[in-house]
Amino acid sequence: MLKTNTCRPLLIMLKKKVAQSAEHLGYSMTLVPELNLNDIKGIDQPSLEAWSTAAALAAVTDKLQILTAIRPGFHNPALTAKVAANIDHLSHGFRAQCCLGLVER
Repeated sequence: MLKTNTCRPLLIMLKKKVAQSAEHLGYSMTLVPELNLNDIKGIDQPSLEAWSTAAALAAVTDKLQILTAIRPGFHNPALTAKVAANIDHLSHGFRAQCCLGLVER
């Protein structure tokens, strides 16, 4: 059973400060990866859902482009396009982008 992580509010506040600082320093883009159960740092580490994180960052920045990397096969393509378009609309311009990780077999 997974434990509820009390660090999530702090984690989104940290991501907000990092995104705003990056924009202030002149960076033009940030990546929001999809980490299901945080498979990089371990399942006991905090992990935020990519689309809602991208929407939150778009709401607190003005120019920073937000690239959301998602895993194909986990999401319905039409719903993925709708979510990306909605974030783009909410951010008042072409700031939301989507990257699909494709692997040739």
